[in-house]
Amino acid sequence: MGKPFLILLAFLPGHVGAQDWQVYDMSTAAFPSVTVQCVAQDPEGNIWAGTDWGLCIQDGAEWSILQTTNSGSPDNNIRAIAFDAQGAAWIGTLQSGLVHFDGATWTAFTMADSPLPDDQVNAVVVDGQGRVWIGTPNGLAMKDGDVWRIYDDSPESHAGFRFFGRHITSIAAGVDGTMAATTMNGGYACFNETEFICYTSGVHTFPDNSGYAVAFDATGDRWVGTSTSGIVRHAGPFLDALWFPYTVQNSGLPDNTIRAVAVHDNGTKFLGTEIAGLAVLDAQGNWSILNEANSGLPDDQVRCLLVDRDGALWVGTWQGGLARYAPTVGINDPSARNQWINAWPNPFQDHVFVGLQDLESKVEWSVVDRLGRMVANGTTATDTLLELNLGHLLTGAYVLRIVQACSVHVVHLVKS
Repeated sequence: MGKPFLILLAFLPGHVGAQDWQVYDMSTAAFPSVTVQCVAQDPEGNIWAGTDWGLCIQDGAEWSILQTTNSGSPDNNIRAIAFDAQGAAWIGTLQSGLVHFDGATWTAFTMADSPLPDDQVNAVVVDGQGRVWIGTPNGLAMKDGDVWRIYDDSPESHAGFRFFGRHITSIAAGVDGTMAATTMNGGYACFNETEFICYTSGVHTFPDNSGYAVAFDATGDRWVGTSTSGIVRHAGPFLDALWFPYTVQNSGLPDNTIRAVAVHDNGTKFLGTEIAGLAVLDAQGNWSILNEANSGLPDDQVRCLLVDRDGALWVGTWQGGLARYAPTVGINDPSARNQWINAWPNPFQDHVFVGLQDLESKVEWSVVDRLGRMVANGTTATDTLLELNLGHLLTGAYVLRIVQACSVHVVHLVKS
């Protein structure tokens, strides 16, 4: 359990200070590349970052750079990192398969010498039983000692659990033994030892057949980052088709392509987007956005996320290196979270009044219907009370989206 970590990004006045961020790149930490594709923390607390040109390991204030020229690593392009209970690293590479590194010896598992279905490894997870799960473009593998299982879209897939596509992009393990995986064009799957389901748009109306990230929260719900349909909360038992999509149209998300998901112990969800920085959804449902323009984030193209054991957030980017975010300002009374915006009457008939507090910059607002279509929008620069004339709308449910600086707020409205 990490240390308490409270953030109130939505209530920061304007700019999230760069002093809260520390960036590690080719100039500040001698990284071999600014493209960080994965980040993990080992049992001793050290941070490991995988780049497209080597492995970077932080021990205290120092970084060690491991490449094929100075270590036993067979590949410089590091795609995934996970650790087992013994502290050994399991490393996914672009072309050299799965690599085991115990601190002294490097051992590679490839198609040539193991049942690994592909030498490109996109994702690696070690579950609560110590089993290693490996996601590749040609299927999902599980390694348990000398025993291997292969899951794919063929009749030979383990236990008859068949995906709708083989290209595995991410994996997550729940504390109860449930596994979740996203694919490219093959749906999103959940399973355990005895039950399996692969959700697709065609069969189950799941929002997107392609995903880049998946994570479990403390309740066991799955948060699925999709390629074009935002973040989807898959709630309850994994065999139940109960999900809630959050998109640019109906929430505070700035981008519908989610590349990375991390969940903090306090319920906060961190969502790394393709081109719009970092979206933050707290346990109370408030949204905030961190990007290059309003914070010390070095690049809006986020590729990986980690909440470490101390509650700090690590953000791996495409062109800006690795950033550590540990806020030193804006940690205020949590009771203020829901006081910034108030809308009434709700349900409404013709007019909705919106009260705004701490107004310091231009506010943009929009109303979208249940299909995600914008039905009204506008801006204000000075008013603290908005009067929205929505009498032209049909009866039903709508979403009011308020954007100011780095904060985004969403209010659900009902037209009666």
